[in-house]
Amino acid sequence: MHMQNIELNFLMLVFQKEAGNFEIKGHLILNDDEEEQILNILKEYSTAPTDETKFYFDVHYLNGEKSEQFIVKIYDILKIVPNSHFFWKYQAEDLGGQELGLDLIEELDIPFEMVEVKSSG
Repeated sequence: MHMQNIELNFLMLVFQKEAGNFEIKGHLILNDDEEEQILNILKEYSTAPTDETKFYFDVHYLNGEKSEQFIVKIYDILKIVPNSHFFWKYQAEDLGGQELGLDLIEELDIPFEMVEVKSSG
C-alpha cells in the first residue's frame, strides 16, 4: 500500500490514498505553498476515491482563521466524495482539544465525529 507522509515543522500528514485514510497531526501552521500541495493531493484523490474516505484531524493548535479556512477547504474538496467521514481526535484529559473540535463543528458547520483517544503517557 502506498503511504505518503509529509512532515512540516510541527505538523505531520499521513495519506494512505489506496485505503482512503488521511490524517493531519500536530500544529496546523502552514504557508500558502504547503497548503496548496496538500489541497492538490486531495483534489487528485477526489477524482478517483476509494469506496470510503476517512479524514482524521489530530490538531493541537490552529493558526487562527487561516487554519480554520484550510480545514473548510479540505472539507469542501472531500464532502462531494461518497462515504466521506471527518473525525476530530482529542486526548481524554485535553478539554481544550475537545472544545476546539466542538467549536469548529458549530462555527464551520463541518460534521466531525468526535473521537476520544487515550493519552500515550
